[in-house]
Amino acid sequence: MERAKGLTGADTVTVRGVSVILKALSEFEGHSWQQRWQNAGCQDPGRDWKDRLGSPWKGIYLNRAAFESANGIADLIALDVIRPSYTWLREGSPRLHRIRLNRHPEFFAQMTEHGLSLQVRPSNIENGRTVMTKVLAHTGVPLQELRPEHLLGFRDYQIGRGQKPDGLTYAWAMLKDLGIFGSATPGLLQAVAGR
Repeated sequence: MERAKGLTGADTVTVRGVSVILKALSEFEGHSWQQRWQNAGCQDPGRDWKDRLGSPWKGIYLNRAAFESANGIADLIALDVIRPSYTWLREGSPRLHRIRLNRHPEFFAQMTEHGLSLQVRPSNIENGRTVMTKVLAHTGVPLQELRPEHLLGFRDYQIGRGQKPDGLTYAWAMLKDLGIFGSATPGLLQAVAGR
């Protein structure tokens, strides 16, 4: 529970949600919470991940259980305690705004300002923010250590499931503009062509 104190948006109900999830995960084998998460079978099932943990919210009012579990898992992802698969991030309908609130909130604000200053369509900015949230959540990589291959991994996942990676082109260009990717980094299309 000590790590929950670092959350900028934490409240007592969310701390309870984090605590309930960690207590349920502690019943599974593993040397880390991530291993326990995987051993519980939570990595890919999406919305039914809570069912894999047994009944940790049994006897709690349904709306409160949904609130606690959704915020609790978002906070654990933001703290890099859990690194969900891209499938889970798609299927589980996580609270991406909650992850952004507690992990690099300044960066996501800067991303929006950057897009607006360049008159990028709001939908492209939001899609780019979604891409960045998912890549950071899945990889656990600190923002300044993010590399093109991390975004290309997300692209490969999306293409592999027959989906266009909406927002990726803007996210890539924005990372170059903000200096997170080096100035020698090619554009997304050139990077894909060079693979």
